[in-house]
Amino acid sequence: MFRTICGRLVWLGRATSAVVGLAVVLALVVGVSSQALAGDFDPLKIGSLRNVATKTTQLVGKVASGEALVLKNPSGGSALGLQVDAGKAPLKVNPEAGTATGLSADEIDGKDSSAFLGKTEKAQAAAHADTAGDSDTLDGRDSGELGQMWAVVNHTNSTCTLVRESGATRSSSSNFCGVQFDHDISGCAYIAGLSEPASGYPGVDRAGEAWAFVGDGAPDTVYVRTANSSGAKTALPFHVSVFC
Repeated sequence: MFRTICGRLVWLGRATSAVVGLAVVLALVVGVSSQALAGDFDPLKIGSLRNVATKTTQLVGKVASGEALVLKNPSGGSALGLQVDAGKAPLKVNPEAGTATGLSADEIDGKDSSAFLGKTEKAQAAAHADTAGDSDTLDGRDSGELGQMWAVVNHTNSTCTLVRESGATRSSSSNFCGVQFDHDISGCAYIAGLSEPASGYPGVDRAGEAWAFVGDGAPDTVYVRTANSSGAKTALPFHVSVFC
């Protein structure tokens, strides 16, 4: 009797060991295969690099105050890594979202913060941008130099009369008819031509020539000489224009 009982106990122990071993093998096989095939609707495995999803995963928090999800890494590494293809946005937020507290962005449209001026800084090429008195100059030229400069002169035998003008101040008569402008025009281009001082056809065709030059010692004055068709000096009305 005693030998029979002992024999049955030994058989039961061997059977139990076989069942436990089979369970361990199944657990390993199923565990490894499930990890390799982890995908949609599988639990998120912490510490694994094999989590794969082809559908969007959403977490809806019902936290009245505080964060719905907190990631911490006190060991020195980053708490979150976002990796996307080149040119793709790594993060999206809703348009009405507020400002992220403590967030420091290194670049705006690919430019570092050093590429932008601070609120108290001035651009190097605009040293006078904060001075209203200097706002009427461009490349050192006054605003009057940038507009049209011309004059209509009625030239007779004894006088040069300024009929109308833009930028001219007066006319004078000597050997030539001089038209004075309100600044130095020696570096500009100028042209003169015979024309009537008034609008409309004068009833006579004028033939002749006119030429202009800036005289020595008077960089603000264009001198105009007129002549008839034979080249003889003759007082004739003219128009003169200056281009700077």
